Amino acid sequence: MERLVKGFSNHRRVEILYLLDKKPELSVFDVARELDVDFRTISEHIRRMAVAGLVIKRFEGKNVRHKLTERGKVILTLRPNVGMTFRGGVGSDTERRFG
Repeated sequence: MERLVKGFSNHRRVEILYLLDKKPELSVFDVARELDVDFRTISEHIRRMAVAGLVIKRFEGKNVRHKLTERGKVILTLRPNVGMTFRGGVGSDTERRFG
């Protein structure tokens, strides 16, 4: 249970959950660009989310794509979406709301 809770007990991981819910099959680089965060930080968060069973990885050549598991989707139903936003990419001034 502790491992599961740690999988979503960080604001950045919650942002990743919402992002992968709206845009499945993203790479670490895609997630980092969307959230305007260093890819090494995102990589560690996604690793912890995978250990918790919230995200699955699909290997596509040299790329790894990520999407939510059923458990990850259930977590989103337990935590209300309270205006989470993500950036449109590096250098983008537009913010879009999840939902």
